[in-house]
Amino acid sequence: MKLGLFLFHNLPQVPLFISQVPLLPLSVSLRVFMSYIVKTFSVESRQT
Repeated sequence: MKLGLFLFHNLPQVPLFISQVPLLPLSVSLRVFMSYIVKTFSVESRQT
């Protein structure tokens, strides 16, 4: 019964935690992707 009460109290935090987990690698990969795009654009503009 105590475990059920514990889960019931922590249930709203579970989706929050799950939704925050994929955001970390996503933001990092997005940052890397953006820097890669900026690098390629700067290289292309330098060649022309």
